Amino acid sequence: MLKRLLIVFVSLTSSSAYADTLNRDQIRKLVEGLTPTATKYNGQDGVWFNKVDAEKVLEVLGKRVPLALDIIDGQDKQIGLLKESVELYKSSSLMYQDYSKYNQQMLEVAMKSLPDLQPPQLSWYEKPHSTFLGGVVVGITLVVTSAIVLNKSLGK
Repeated sequence: MLKRLLIVFVSLTSSSAYADTLNRDQIRKLVEGLTPTATKYNGQDGVWFNKVDAEKVLEVLGKRVPLALDIIDGQDKQIGLLKESVELYKSSSLMYQDYSKYNQQMLEVAMKSLPDLQPPQLSWYEKPHSTFLGGVVVGITLVVTSAIVLNKSLGK
């Protein structure tokens, strides 16, 4: 899905490059001062432009209109890709909602089972009364051994 989103992003940024080269103000200036004259030639109605106006019209029709059509085509692609990305976001949102519900169910099951769980039992040497008895035995042994060693060292 990330791959699709990257494709949408790349295509959006690449197709918007046409918009920078088309200047609407220039087109308005070219078309603003046109003075067409209606004429009839060989029995057919037509429009006559002087040479300067005809060059302006050819400029607009030959260069600017194809560029505008390219921009429109690019925008149509953008619209399609944006619609696709919206659908992808909707589907991913639904997937995350399903995942959230699944996690919520797992949590509820775990919370129901929690009171039944017993803490792990300590080993015999880790229990407090074993430690106390071990300390008493070691203490008595040290006192008795010290007394014996002192008696032998003093010579009695």
